[in-house]
Amino acid sequence: MRTSFEQFLGKVYESRNKSDFNSLLWIGETYYGLGLGVAADPSAAEGYLEKAGNAYSEILQQSLVSADGAPAVQLRLARCRRRQGQFTEAMQLVETILAANAMNLDVQFEAAHVLSDWGEKSEPERLKQAILGPPATGGKPAVVWGWATLSKRLRQLVMQDPKSEFRPRFFEARYELGNARRRLARVLPDKAAGTAQLKSAMAELASLVQAYRDLEPATYARFDRLYQDLQADLGESPTPLAQASPANEPEPAAEPVSVAAAGAAAGGGPAALAAAAPAAQGAGGLTAVIVSVLGLALAGGLFVMMRRPKAKLPLASANRVAKISVAVPESSAAGFPGDLQIEAPPELDFAQLAALPGVGGRSSRAAGKPAAKPGVRPVAGGADAAGGAVKPRPRPAEGGAASKPRPPGESRPAGEGRSAGEPRPPGEGRPARPPRVPKPEGEGQGGAGG
Repeated sequence: MRTSFEQFLGKVYESRNKSDFNSLLWIGETYYGLGLGVAADPSAAEGYLEKAGNAYSEILQQSLVSADGAPAVQLRLARCRRRQGQFTEAMQLVETILAANAMNLDVQFEAAHVLSDWGEKSEPERLKQAILGPPATGGKPAVVWGWATLSKRLRQLVMQDPKSEFRPRFFEARYELGNARRRLARVLPDKAAGTAQLKSAMAELASLVQAYRDLEPATYARFDRLYQDLQADLGESPTPLAQASPANEPEPAAEPVSVAAAGAAAGGGPAALAAAAPAAQGAGGLTAVIVSVLGLALAGGLFVMMRRPKAKLPLASANRVAKISVAVPESSAAGFPGDLQIEAPPELDFAQLAALPGVGGRSSRAAGKPAAKPGVRPVAGGADAAGGAVKPRPRPAEGGAASKPRPPGESRPAGEGRSAGEPRPPGEGRPARPPRVPKPEGEGQGGAGG
């Protein structure tokens, strides 16, 4: 299967279009992945890495990528050249990227890896640069930081936000710092200087684990393995790295061990660190006692406040309406309830307001009373004493007195009108109705005697 894929990939590589960005990038990524897969076999990995580097170089030479995307391709080419042992070209590539943007974290890590591998292979001085950064040139600071500066800057970000996305990169930089010291101790001709580097790395790891008590198990295991390797290089019996008891909130009180003080602390070694450990634990115990006392005081204050009697709310009286229900349509503003309950103020009396016409859904006509007939005026008292219907009052005659019934056959005097209910004689026409004269205000309200 692998052979068939390599043959297919070889044909694709030979027939590649050197002006097609996508095909060249795919070839480079595929060959680079194969090179990492056979890293244990340097001769096999060299062929894959060479073809991957050629594909990346063609992308840059043909300017097939924009200015914004060029650093990503340059970083891939630098990784290929570093693994091929072509450190000069790899260093030139990363310095070109960092000259435009020194805050590129991935490139800073790659530059430190280039110096570390370069120093272990041929130039030990490069390992010192990998730890502390290259020296300034022409009065300008170097754009490459090194593992120590990387650790310090990343630690500042982690201190601001313990759950920062840079937390794994911080621990990676701290691991590589200790590993670089171990690699430097191997190539230094002075054994005493090498021993000092090993002890400095051990002190840094022990201090780091004591400061960060919430290390992930995989991260702690990686530090512990490096710590025991350092002990073995010193000829000591390997013992596990002492880990502080977990805490809810880690308290990195100070920089675990600064790079400048690492050399000075090397003489003391683990014994000096072990002597300082009880004092640190005592300070942590005092802090826990203070926090506990403050917590108990706060809890007691809350308990006393909760036991105080609360003011009673006034109860709704029988003379006022307790609540008014206002229906809110669904199309109203979001977040409001369907029924908005509004408490009536105590100074308002809605009982009198409800008796007015048109309020509270009542009509001006009393319920159950028949409408008055045209021309009939209701009695001032409304219904009779027995509770019956309203009795109509006959309209008085023009003279002011009610007309009496006329005997049959008696003629009506001139000018006298016919009483109500009297039949009209045959042949008598209907007299013309005089125009209605509006009554003055107040007439008829005092009864027939007006």
